[in-house]
Amino acid sequence: MVKSEFKKNGIISANSLLKNKLKYYNDEMLRWIKNYSIVDENGDICFAKDLSTPSRPHDLDIPEINIHLPALKTRGWSSKEKFIQLYHENKLIFKDGRPYEKHLLIDSKDSAMSILNFYSRQGKHDLEKLGLGHMFKTAKPVQMIKYFIKLCTSDDDVVMDYFAGSGTTAQAVIECNLEDGYNRCFLLCQIVKPIKNNPEAIQTLLKYGYTATIDNIARLRLEILDNRHQYEQVQQ
Repeated sequence: MVKSEFKKNGIISANSLLKNKLKYYNDEMLRWIKNYSIVDENGDICFAKDLSTPSRPHDLDIPEINIHLPALKTRGWSSKEKFIQLYHENKLIFKDGRPYEKHLLIDSKDSAMSILNFYSRQGKHDLEKLGLGHMFKTAKPVQMIKYFIKLCTSDDDVVMDYFAGSGTTAQAVIECNLEDGYNRCFLLCQIVKPIKNNPEAIQTLLKYGYTATIDNIARLRLEILDNRHQYEQVQQ
């Protein structure tokens, strides 16, 4: 349908049709398809995958394909070799001057998309909703952990996370309990390790009265979740 619209009325009309179609994909297991929100120059539906990585920010010069990328604020770039490969495969696209890797929907149609296809950036978005997006670069997605919890646990079970990190598992348990009325508990384990290369995280923890260690990121997250939940109960 989108391809036909592209041939008949052009790329702008095809993109408009695609955006309208994607509004109907609200089921939890079908949300992955919303990533495929672009019509390319050939009329094919594609997904622009971010080419940044959770590494130290740095400039990237690639004279072989005449590209210079300035450093991002908090993340690094994929390797030079990766960019050159994508360029020669015609899979390097730009949106608002930023490079992305092009994934065609047609390349995925022969195999079902895994329900575990949660993108790593979702974990960061979960923290951003709590005002903590700058605190932890590689947080696990809440929705993914909720899926495992609901698959494997029942009422009064204890969920233990030996590498608690930013506390995603705790939030997932809390949300699952609110949704199904169960009374699961969680135990989090995280080594007390000083935060060294994230001044924003250090400043935020000190502001809330915590020492600047990784384990306190989860404690702060739980404090914010608890305060939000109490506020919602008062509003009800």
